[in-house]
Formats: sequence, C-alpha cells, structure tokens
Amino acid sequence: MAALGEPGAGGQIDHLIRPDLRLYVGQSGSALVNEQHRVLGINSPSLARNAIITVPTHTIDRVIDAILERGHVPRPFLGVAMQAVPVPEMLRAQFAEGADQVLLVLHVEPNAAAAAAGVLVGDLIASLNGDPVNDVRDALHRVAGLNVGDSVALVVIRGGTRIDLTLTVADRG
Repeated sequence: MAALGEPGAGGQIDHLIRPDLRLYVGQSGSALVNEQHRVLGINSPSLARNAIITVPTHTIDRVIDAILERGHVPRPFLGVAMQAVPVPEMLRAQFAEGADQVLLVLHVEPNAAAAAAGVLVGDLIASLNGDPVNDVRDALHRVAGLNVGDSVALVVIRGGTRIDLTLTVADRG
C-alpha cells in the first residue's frame, strides 16, 4: 500500500509517493517498482521523519533534463527578503479585503530582478501576479512555481502610493 501526496514547501518534487515499506541498510536509493515492472521512483529515508519517501520518476527526469541542458537545476529568484507584518491601519484600503498581514521588503539583492525593477527596502508587497500575498511561505511557493525568464507583476505600496512593477524571474544558479 502506498499514499500519494503533495510536496512540502520549498521542494520541487512533483508529487510524493509514500510507500508502505521498510528500507534496510544499503537500500536507500533503490527503485520503487510496480507489479508491471515499471519504475515509479527512487526511495529515500532522508526526506521525511520516520517515513520513506519515493521521489517520482517525473521529478528525476525533469532534474536530469535540466542538468543536461543547463548544467544545473534552475531555481526561480526575485531577489527580495520579506517579512509578514500587520497591515498598517491607514493603508488598509490599499490591500485585499480581509488581509491582516502584508509583506514588508527587508532586503533587495543587488543586481537581482527586484533591484532592476525598482523594488526598495520598506516597500509593502500587495500582490504577486494579481493575487494578494500576506504570507512569506505562500509568496516563496508561488515564485518557486515560476520559470526563469517569466514576467511577474508586482504591486507594492511605497509611502502610501501604489506602484506597479514588472520583474523578470532570474535563476539563483
């Protein structure tokens, strides 16, 4: 018996397979094979606590293709460090209805996409590609789902004024 699941935050595993099996010493990295002798993925005990995770063949194929094509796996990157803060009461109308938190830009990486687009320390990020953001984890997950070279519409509030910016997703390398 096995279970399928969504990957955790921060990972780029397409879907998780949690096989109901025990790996013995030396079996880490072994293949999970179905009854039709089809390889489903590679087993690893180190990706989850007290569980075996199988990295699906889709993920393995994508990673291998990226390495062969580019020499590394591209990691989408905007170049900002953010922290969730309460929505300032006087700016509440600038943000999505019901939003209690907003993302405050704490750092802008020099020469990164955010710097090139004009993002400044102190900006409040209101939306990413038209969708409100109020949680750093959600914002990072959305960025991870983008491709290097994609355009991103970013709305920031600076000094009480709404500013529309367009960033081009870079590769962290």
